Amino acid sequence: MKKETFYDIFQQLNNTPRPSHHEERVADFLCDFAKKHGLRYRRDAQNCVVIEKDATPGHENAEPVVILNHMDMVCVAQDGYLRDGRPFDALNDEIRAYVDVVKNADGSETRWMKAEGTSLGADNGMGLSMALAILADDSIVHGPLEVLTTTNEEDGMSGAEALSTDFIRGRKVINLDSEAYDEITTGAAGAYLQIAHFKPIWESVPAGLICRRLVIDGGLGGHSGVDINKGRCHANQEICRFVTDFSSEKMLICAINGGTANASISSMAEVVVAIAPEMESALSLAVEVRNQQLKTQFATTDAGISFRSRNI
Repeated sequence: MKKETFYDIFQQLNNTPRPSHHEERVADFLCDFAKKHGLRYRRDAQNCVVIEKDATPGHENAEPVVILNHMDMVCVAQDGYLRDGRPFDALNDEIRAYVDVVKNADGSETRWMKAEGTSLGADNGMGLSMALAILADDSIVHGPLEVLTTTNEEDGMSGAEALSTDFIRGRKVINLDSEAYDEITTGAAGAYLQIAHFKPIWESVPAGLICRRLVIDGGLGGHSGVDINKGRCHANQEICRFVTDFSSEKMLICAINGGTANASISSMAEVVVAIAPEMESALSLAVEVRNQQLKTQFATTDAGISFRSRNI
């Protein structure tokens, strides 16, 4: 029987849709994995799963070790990406991974695993796959193991927050939700989710005003955790900065929208404004000026960035 590698397991995870708040199917996958390998498991009301593996004979008295991961992913599709001719459905479509082979100047090759049109889910799918591969490998000598996989890590950590104190026995935890191969993280800053509510005053667009849709798109986007230091354009910030700079008593904001998921750097944002006809040329000029500024500012990080005005 072929040994199950963590790449094999990662492919199985990719076939299981798992955006935050929708982890039921991947929790099913983890429970089925435990059954397949004859391992004990528990699942709580938040769909967090822990799989236990007994110690290698002779190591039963070792302190239990918990291997921690999360099962959800930030599932974001590129602007305009279609899956078999239709819009990508994060709740039902699998992640299609492929290997991109890059030829180096010295003749060697570098191989990168990427996803077709969507985020890959290596966070935290690769770490979880490694943990499951350990459970599947009986040649590894170890003490009692518990592989704990939590839900909704990317959008509030509600799964970890709701864990009961007796859900796991181990008190020494190895967290595989990291990126650097040559680093071990011994502390973390944690996470904070902030939600703001305000009550807008809705009114009809006054007669005589015209509406324009202002759109920033073409950015590379990324993960706000690991890509935050790469200088990429955050479309939400830039669209709000433009509206603030161009503020006028004669311009009304009708709608504003941007981003597709928490923990992601937005690659697209748009705002619908209503302006007096005599402001149209000034608005068009301001949009073009900011478009050139964005292209210059993000030339090395977001080559396809664009800002433009559209008629409605």
